[in-house]
Amino acid sequence: MHIALQRSGGLAGISLSASLDTEQLPPEEATRLHTALGRVDLAELASQADTGPGMADGFQYDLTFEQGGQSHQVSLAEPAVPEELRPVIDALMARASLGGPGA
Repeated sequence: MHIALQRSGGLAGISLSASLDTEQLPPEEATRLHTALGRVDLAELASQADTGPGMADGFQYDLTFEQGGQSHQVSLAEPAVPEELRPVIDALMARASLGGPGA
């Protein structure tokens, strides 16, 4: 599964981006992320995307999940991120770099 993240907002307004492919991760990490994702209904989460205002100076997470020809895009304000999705966001943030895609 390919997963991409764009985090924006926060006090400084700095954007960070990251992506990973679970096929290229160590087996234990890939299993941990697949387990976390198995606890989240991505299609349902995408349909309930948080498009309202987030908290002041909070982060906005824009995630794209691609696997087997299917793609789900999810936008969530910090308070709306399900706890089950935190390990995935944490793994992406550990790989994050400044700027948007291609930066």
